[in-house]
Amino acid sequence: MKTLKLNLVTLLTIASFVSCKQENKQDAEMQTPEEVKQEEKEVTAMADAKFTDGMTGKAWADYLHLKNALVETDAAEASKAAGELAESFDADHQNLKDLATTLANTEDVEKQRETFS
Repeated sequence: MKTLKLNLVTLLTIASFVSCKQENKQDAEMQTPEEVKQEEKEVTAMADAKFTDGMTGKAWADYLHLKNALVETDAAEASKAAGELAESFDADHQNLKDLATTLANTEDVEKQRETFS
């Protein structure tokens, strides 16, 4: 009887180890800068296709350009992108146009990020 209990405990222990085995494989794939830029273009193209009016698609593309410039800590590119974003707004969106213009006229990336958020 004692041997049976010992065999049962051993069997359950082995079964629990086998069933609980977790493989920690990560399939991370590194992308080259060229692949990242191509992916950004594809996302922008997809966004353009989904918007019904030209202003919204352009504003979205300009917004992504601005966001990416801020992520890359590129104040000059962020200013350029914010200027393009300001141009994409019409008179009905004057508050957004003013905000984008403020971003375009700011040279400090930290202040740009603060205004952006």
